[in-house]
Amino acid sequence: MPGVKALYWGDLHVHTAYSLDAYAFGAIATPKEAYAFAKGQPLRMADGTTTSLDRPLDFAAVTDHGATFDVMYVCTDPMYADNAYCNAIREGRDSKGKLARHIFNTYLLPLVSDSPPQPAEICEKDGLDCAAASASQWRRTQFAANEANEPCAFTALIGYEWTPSPGGRHWHRNVIYRSERVPDQIFDYIRYPQVGALWQALAAACQGYSKVLTAVG
Repeated sequence: MPGVKALYWGDLHVHTAYSLDAYAFGAIATPKEAYAFAKGQPLRMADGTTTSLDRPLDFAAVTDHGATFDVMYVCTDPMYADNAYCNAIREGRDSKGKLARHIFNTYLLPLVSDSPPQPAEICEKDGLDCAAASASQWRRTQFAANEANEPCAFTALIGYEWTPSPGGRHWHRNVIYRSERVPDQIFDYIRYPQVGALWQALAAACQGYSKVLTAVG
């Protein structure tokens, strides 16, 4: 109704098992399950218990770490590469924290804290196309959001996190798109280590800033 405002509740910063840090600390929920949880369905936790919201959300955006889209696609479902790098990540999962902290420090921090950032070690090995892996993970993320979206009932926004932490300074930004029309690739910190480069890539891909909403995480 014209002139009447409505209040909506949501979450624009959600990590799932598609993010290396969340995965290392025992997260098992996929983006599909995260959206279902936001819509009021019960969520199974790593310890076997379930939890649910008292009130379903009106909107949500799964914003997993773009810098590890490739690693998570290669090392976990559906690719599940059998090599020392991936085995260490999988075997280091620990919801109690001790082993998970090692995975966090050894495999995630070097990707997001170095300046300039360096690709994951696994991406420099022969036969692994990390660009294709990242694009595949991005398509899975999009599919989950598009499947969960219900016009006028629940808005599932497509997004990811641009995750720089040089010198321990967290300059994280959630890149959130306003519709299902999004670029074929993400613009992560590994390849776009300056915020100006991120903006330029978004502008070129989306033909103007008006097609993209960004929020500081």
